[in-house]
Amino acid sequence: MLCAATSAAFAQSAPSTVPVGRSGRIIVGPEIPVTADGDIPHVELMLAAHPRDARQLIGAAITGTSRVGGMANKVYTTFDGGYTWTDVDVPGQRSSGSGDPQIAFGTSGTAYFTSLTTKFDNVSKRIRSGLSVYRSEDGGLSWEKPIDLGFGYDAEQIVVDHSVGRFAGRVYLGALYGYPVYHVGIFRSTDDGRSFIGPSEVANGKGEYGINVVNLLVLSDGTLFVPFNDFEFKPDKRKGTPDSNLWFATSSDGGITFATPRKIFQQ
Repeated sequence: MLCAATSAAFAQSAPSTVPVGRSGRIIVGPEIPVTADGDIPHVELMLAAHPRDARQLIGAAITGTSRVGGMANKVYTTFDGGYTWTDVDVPGQRSSGSGDPQIAFGTSGTAYFTSLTTKFDNVSKRIRSGLSVYRSEDGGLSWEKPIDLGFGYDAEQIVVDHSVGRFAGRVYLGALYGYPVYHVGIFRSTDDGRSFIGPSEVANGKGEYGINVVNLLVLSDGTLFVPFNDFEFKPDKRKGTPDSNLWFATSSDGGITFATPRKIFQQ
């Protein structure tokens, strides 16, 4: 069972408070069940809030509910700040299995849900994970037919430009692809998630090392900030190369082109 702690002022039981500095406090509300799935895994939890109504929340998780056995994404939505939740089956998620859920709200309140969905690839004639994007205009209660962006993508990340710049409202979707020459690329949507262009390459590992996109960010001036890490993927080098570097690249033209990546630190 998945549960949530709410912080609304109208909590149904007396909340505990933890002082934070001199200017505020954290209010911890009651634990409220989100799902009735039972004692099964719920992992890679995601949550997004409506840009103009914080009571509207949509959550997502990988769950052990695939109808063919294994893992599948589920979506949960609330309109009262998390006190009651509706369990939503997004088309195609549980029927064949899925993973890597991402949730975001657009500037107009449209919700976007992305997933790696297991399905048949007509080109390779085998079952693969394809990158899918869904839209909802009713707060996540129902979802439109997915946009299929193709196969061979992984670890997608979504962000929306909520700035007041010239790219406000643009939806960005990052992913890695291209093994054994790893690439990080960005899809972009300029029509409220109805279609996507891309991916535009941010960086590639030149076949010498792997790279993986992490949490995307849009700065206050509309600059797209794309962090990614590198890793050794060749078996003969992996044991002797324990370090990983974190990098970033930026785009000032709405995700079309990217500046030369810069290193942040090594871990």
